[in-house]
Amino acid sequence: MVDTSVWGSASFDNQAASAWIEAFAEEPTDSGLEAALRGWPADQRIEAARVAIAAAEAVAAWRGAASPELPASLGRFTFGRSEGLPPELLRRARRTVAAIRDVSSLRDHWRARGRLQDFEGRMDDLVARLGGRVA
Repeated sequence: MVDTSVWGSASFDNQAASAWIEAFAEEPTDSGLEAALRGWPADQRIEAARVAIAAAEAVAAWRGAASPELPASLGRFTFGRSEGLPPELLRRARRTVAAIRDVSSLRDHWRARGRLQDFEGRMDDLVARLGGRVA
C-alpha cells in the first residue's frame, strides 16, 4: 500500500505538517508552537512527529534560520531575528527534533524505505538551524 499522505522526506512534504501549517498560519502564537512541540513524544504516532518538525521549522524561521522550503503561508512568521523568541521554546524545539531523529516511529519509517540517511541529514540541518550541535 502506498502512503499518499507523504510526498517526500522534507519537513513540509506530508499532510500532517501541511494541515498544521495552514491552521498555525491563521493564528501564529507561541502557545501553538509549544502545543505542537509537546504533541510528540506524548503521542508517538508518525503524524505527531511530523507536526512537531513543522513547528520546529517555524521556530527556526523565527530565529532567522528559515528553511528554503518554508511554505509561503509561514512567511509572516519569519521574523528573521531572535528577539522575543522564548529560550525554552527554542530548547524544546532542539530537543524534540533531536529525539525524533534518534528514536521515533518516523525514523523507523524512513529506515524501512531505505531513506534514513536523507532523514537524518534533514534533521541534523534543522537542529543546526535551531542553534544546536549535530550528533
